[in-house]
Amino acid sequence: MKRFATASILFASSFMVACGGGGGGSDSDSGDSSVAGRWNGVASVSENNCNLPLNLPSSNFTANVTQNGSVVTLVNEANETYSGSTVGDDGFLVTAAPAALSFPSNIDCNFMREVEYHGISSVVDDGNANTATVRYAYRGTCASKTGECRLTLSGTAQRNSAPVPTATPSSSPTPGGTPTKGACSQLQQKTYAGDLGCGFTSTTVSVISGGIILEPLGTNGATSFMDSATDGSLSSSVRTDLTVGGIPGYSCTMTCAPPSEFFVKCVKEGGTSCSEKF
Repeated sequence: MKRFATASILFASSFMVACGGGGGGSDSDSGDSSVAGRWNGVASVSENNCNLPLNLPSSNFTANVTQNGSVVTLVNEANETYSGSTVGDDGFLVTAAPAALSFPSNIDCNFMREVEYHGISSVVDDGNANTATVRYAYRGTCASKTGECRLTLSGTAQRNSAPVPTATPSSSPTPGGTPTKGACSQLQQKTYAGDLGCGFTSTTVSVISGGIILEPLGTNGATSFMDSATDGSLSSSVRTDLTVGGIPGYSCTMTCAPPSEFFVKCVKEGGTSCSEKF
């Protein structure tokens, strides 16, 4: 059962270790809209009819979208694949396999998942903003809830470029132990005390699909980290606007030696860096 996190559903994630892909927009004579690219955006909960316990005022997400004619594939920051087709001349609709998700208060759900982009303003090569309205929809049943549960996140996204693999930040020396693939996901799920190197004091580790959540990470609240595809000991924060020492604009990485030790290193361009051992 996956623990719910914006990074795992948006892909979220939402949401990223995003999977690179080939292919740009389709041929202009095909009649298909051009939707391929690397999309970044922000979404918030617009529907939650079962009152699932969430604390998600808003969440940043990233998605790599590739296209072959009318066929569209989206890979989110949790490395989950959605597939579908273009819709009309300004968007697309993609779906993923049903997923079992676990929410706080021991509420387990089974959800159908779909992502819709529409209102895409321009073709990928014309230099314009390339904006879209985005909807992430989850439909299914949840324990101790009656009838269909509907969770929807709505927001906007901007297309930056053709899909490319996500850059992986360089890691700090690995703390004691031998790293393995997905090492951060092998940490014990419990509360850890830090050494105050970044002022985070303590945090609780929760494992999600392809990564973990630290809750809280200082004043940032619950913060998602996704496992690196190339460095088995490293996970990177989905957000790049984290606040450290009262200053926003940081991104953080975790270097892990399971089962019970990890470092969090935070950096900001033009600012100071810090590292905290847990």
